[in-house]
Amino acid sequence: MSAKTASVEAEATGTPTVIEHGGREYTIPAPKDVPLEVVWAQDDTDIVRLVLGEDQWSRYLATRPTLGDFQALAEKINTVGN
Repeated sequence: MSAKTASVEAEATGTPTVIEHGGREYTIPAPKDVPLEVVWAQDDTDIVRLVLGEDQWSRYLATRPTLGDFQALAEKINTVGN
C-alpha cells in the first residue's frame, strides 16, 4: 500500500498508521487524533515528538539518529497526514 493510500485510509477510518523507519516500526495516530499541541509547535522536532508521543520519541532517540535520519523520519510522518 502506498503512503498516500495509507493516509487516505487512516483519515477515513480513524485508525493509526504504522510506518517503518530504520528497521523499527512507529505508530502514527490518525490525523484527527494528533495532539492539538502540534498547532503551537515551533519546529519539526516538536511536531515529530508530539506525533510520536514520549515513549516512541524516546525509543527513536535511543537509536542516536543523525539530522539526515530525522529529516527522513519527519518526511515519512508528514506524508501520513497528506
